[in-house]
Amino acid sequence: MKKTSLSFIWSCMALVVPIIARAQGLVPCTDNCTWEQLGTLVRNVFKFALFDLAIPIAVVMFVWAGFEMMTAGGDEGKFKEGRKRMTGVAIGLVIAFCAYLIVQTIINFITGTSGEWF
Repeated sequence: MKKTSLSFIWSCMALVVPIIARAQGLVPCTDNCTWEQLGTLVRNVFKFALFDLAIPIAVVMFVWAGFEMMTAGGDEGKFKEGRKRMTGVAIGLVIAFCAYLIVQTIINFITGTSGEWF
């Protein structure tokens, strides 16, 4: 069991490392930055965190929860644990998207730009 968990963690790490490498280009300026470029930086960081990290991790967690539910074999406790994990992932994604929209609204208000939403 412990060996399986360790191999699962290493597999997830192997999937996440290339995603983190995509983080290049988050900073839009090198010197004499304006408020608009600061807003772009915050927007880029949130887009990276949400679309390049949170969604792939959520997909893995959904698959894990579904696998747990499918292999429960009639054990009500395991099935409820999988359903609880799936509900937690869904709530986490909703909170992340709401936070993204709130930050986007604040950035657009401060910088005076319409900006991109997604």
